Amino acid sequence: MGRTSAARVAAILCIMLLASAVGAPARAAQGIAGYSVMAWTTKDGVYPGPFRAVTQDRDGYIWLGISVDLVRFDGVRFTTWSELSEDPLRNGGVVTVLTAGRDGSLWVGHSPGGVTRIRDGVTTSFAESSDVPAGRVLGIVEDRDGIMWLATRTGLARFTDGQWERVSLHEHAIDEVLYGLFRDRSGRLLVSTATGVFRRSDTTPWFEQLSTARGVVGLSEDTDGVLWAADDVAGFRRLGDGDETAHHGLAERGQPRPSLVGVRVMHDRAGNLWVATQGKGLLRVPRNGASVEQMTKADGLTSNAVLSLFEDRQGNVWAGTENGLVRLRETRGISTVDLSFSGGHSVTSTRDGSVWVGTTEGLYRFWNEGRRRYSAEDGLPADEIVALPAENQGPLIVATARGIVQLRDGKFRAVPLPEGITGTDIDAIASDVAGDLWLCHTTRGPLRVTGSNVSGPLDVPGVTGKGCLSLLAEPGGRVWIGFKDGSVAVLAQGIFTLYSRNDGLPGGSVASIYRDDRGVVWICTTKGLAIFDRDHFVVTARGGFPTGGVSAALEDDAGDMWLGFVSGVVHLIRADVEQLLRNDRARLNYDLYDASDGMGGLPLFRGFPAAARGVDGRLWFVTATGVATLEPAALRTPRPAPPVQVETVTVNGRVRQPTPDLALPPLTSELRIDYTALSFASPMKTRFRYRLRGFDRDWVDVGTRRQAIYANLLPGRYEFSVLANDGGHEWSEAGIDWAFTVRPRLYQTSWFWLLWLALASLGLYAAWRWRLQRVEAQFTAVATERSRLAREIHDTLLQSLVGLTLRFDIIAQRLDRSPEAAKALLARLRDDVQGYIREARESIWDMRSSALISRTLVDALRDTCDSANEYHLARCEFRVTGQYHPSNMRLEEHILRIAREAVMNALRHAEATRIAVTLDCADSAMRLGIADDGRGFDPDGLRRLNGDHWGLVDMLERARLSGGCVTVQSRPGEGTRVEAVFPLTRASA
Repeated sequence: MGRTSAARVAAILCIMLLASAVGAPARAAQGIAGYSVMAWTTKDGVYPGPFRAVTQDRDGYIWLGISVDLVRFDGVRFTTWSELSEDPLRNGGVVTVLTAGRDGSLWVGHSPGGVTRIRDGVTTSFAESSDVPAGRVLGIVEDRDGIMWLATRTGLARFTDGQWERVSLHEHAIDEVLYGLFRDRSGRLLVSTATGVFRRSDTTPWFEQLSTARGVVGLSEDTDGVLWAADDVAGFRRLGDGDETAHHGLAERGQPRPSLVGVRVMHDRAGNLWVATQGKGLLRVPRNGASVEQMTKADGLTSNAVLSLFEDRQGNVWAGTENGLVRLRETRGISTVDLSFSGGHSVTSTRDGSVWVGTTEGLYRFWNEGRRRYSAEDGLPADEIVALPAENQGPLIVATARGIVQLRDGKFRAVPLPEGITGTDIDAIASDVAGDLWLCHTTRGPLRVTGSNVSGPLDVPGVTGKGCLSLLAEPGGRVWIGFKDGSVAVLAQGIFTLYSRNDGLPGGSVASIYRDDRGVVWICTTKGLAIFDRDHFVVTARGGFPTGGVSAALEDDAGDMWLGFVSGVVHLIRADVEQLLRNDRARLNYDLYDASDGMGGLPLFRGFPAAARGVDGRLWFVTATGVATLEPAALRTPRPAPPVQVETVTVNGRVRQPTPDLALPPLTSELRIDYTALSFASPMKTRFRYRLRGFDRDWVDVGTRRQAIYANLLPGRYEFSVLANDGGHEWSEAGIDWAFTVRPRLYQTSWFWLLWLALASLGLYAAWRWRLQRVEAQFTAVATERSRLAREIHDTLLQSLVGLTLRFDIIAQRLDRSPEAAKALLARLRDDVQGYIREARESIWDMRSSALISRTLVDALRDTCDSANEYHLARCEFRVTGQYHPSNMRLEEHILRIAREAVMNALRHAEATRIAVTLDCADSAMRLGIADDGRGFDPDGLRRLNGDHWGLVDMLERARLSGGCVTVQSRPGEGTRVEAVFPLTRASA
């Protein structure tokens, strides 16, 4: 190139690298017009050939018979049968035939022999036997009744009731050498043999001969009911009356007909005939039969030896060769301009219907009558075109490496430029409504030329001297300038406004600026897209659009937008554009067209401008290999969304099959879901959305990624849904739903929490009960202790004090009569008081009573009676019956306290003159009796005792604590008898 702009070269190389990084391995078929080709060989990850069989199963997968293995293909990934299942193909040898049954079975024919059926992932092997003919499998066909038929070199068989049975061609069971097994459009069977072609009769179980053509290895029926054959005699021919052998050869006029070995023939849904040949590549005969088109290895085939042919449900034609796999897809509305140079740099259109393409070898003009190339011989300053105007307000202006010219009256006339300005450093040109010429100069930045005067915005900060790549002169007078640093300047009414990334621009170099009919400005940069509407940026391409640089933007006649991304041309319908302008967070739907759709290359910025719209509505884009044209009207047919499949799930590193309602183990820390879309037209641009109900709130757009990853899912039921988009505007409506559950651990179950709640409630209740019992026990202990203290104080201290009062009365009576006796009584009283104090202290502290420490119960009872005799006016007698044996000290203390209380009551309250105390000792019990002759009382009054009379109550409590009982017998005026019985076998309190 003659240009010296290093900055422009760097920008172009950057965009070219981006384009090569995302380009699909597809290109237009050179030998067969109107088809794009995608090929896979071992370098693309395909297993070594030859590819002898191709079919499509009920789910939509493509299956390939490769050498001794079976391979499944989803459009992106090749997976061998050994990777899919642990159940091996038991019949060894080469896979020669593949047939998908209507019931979902996949039938595999082998060489040297044998058949395998795969159904629901389980293989069933049928080896050579008396029912399975020996030899290489030539064909497996399902007839219109759903019966599978098998043909080998040695015979024919059919599969009924789960087993094979041999079938003869003729009534007389004449064995013949078979060449192939086929089916016509009505589902009837066709068999080719060494003696001709036979078809199964509708009225008899035999086969009727249709043709005497021998060695037919391929058969296909066209829409008119005519059979076409492939053989090694004519290559391919039409069967009919006389067995025509008219050869549709490939020889040029006047040249000898080349030898042709046909292998397979197939009619596609459009009625075109396809022929696989051995050594001559792939042939296509259009339905009208006007000519034969040939595709060879030079045109994209992986080998000239084509072994298999198949048309899938999307209309793609598959060809298996000796060295790989080829997919051909018919393209409509997209074509590549055939130029005799390496490619175009810039493209523009004029009002006369012409489209102009600037190249390094001249300027090309395209119009209805044809095309023409202009060079220096036609008045151009140089053959190298460096820039064209994007919007032509007047005559065409052309910037060449040696100057700028204007096309007037069919001639190129030089445009005078100021001194020092040449075409070499011009990156973009534009002409505004005032007739001024705007230039992007490599070193001097944006310049304006009025006549021979140059007036640049020399005093504008951020604009002066900054390199620019694109210009736009609007009809309203505004001028836009796109700079290499990603900023944009706008001149309106003499004032420049500068926008940068802070205003929403994506950065990179500004390759193109386009204004649509709505007045919206689309700014395309090497890093993305920005849209300017109503004096401000309303959206930037940060989500939904393909990633990478944008070379150009165009609007078609219907108001739809077409954007040249490095991954292909994006189509946005007008309604989506309006929605995008209203809400920059709106979810985008768009169509993507790339090499798989017939483009000879992907959009690329090689010069200004990079795209143009012709008067006829066609869109022209500069690509990496030339110039591609798109017809929007032909491309608006919606693409059907492809079916999707959940292939495998990986749970904590272990691969599982996605069976319905699969139960995942507790504590699933990692879940990977591998899914795919069975699209073979353009699989590399298939986009996906998925959602996990129970986890995701909305659909997740993941682009072309075919795997979803979730971590640490909580126990529960989930439903995974995935939608696919085959690079088109429409998304699949149903998609695929896969439900599964994550089992909980014991502590994650609801019943566990209910049980825990019940146990917690029970524990709280038990704690409350325990606390209540503790409080009750404490209260009981306090009450018991208070009762005990009350009894002890009553039976010791109070009784002693009552006794003292009685003694003081006696002493007072003797003071006058016998002072010495009174004195002795006082001395005795002093000793007794000390004993009372000691006894009271010991009883309060619940210590052993001092009254029973040095003497027995009998002695203590006797002393009680003696004390009563000595200090009181009553006579107290004590008597013991039976043999006394010391017993439990606590029991004896209770007996002593009861006896003292009864004696004291008799002295104090009953005013008795005679008291009898009896202790009856037996082996099993002690019986205490106290009887007096006092005034008595009413025993029923015991229930009405108030707090001033505790004696009888204490006696009852002491008896109860000792395990005994007390009875009181009394009548008013008849004395009182207290009797207490204490068993000696029970422990005392």
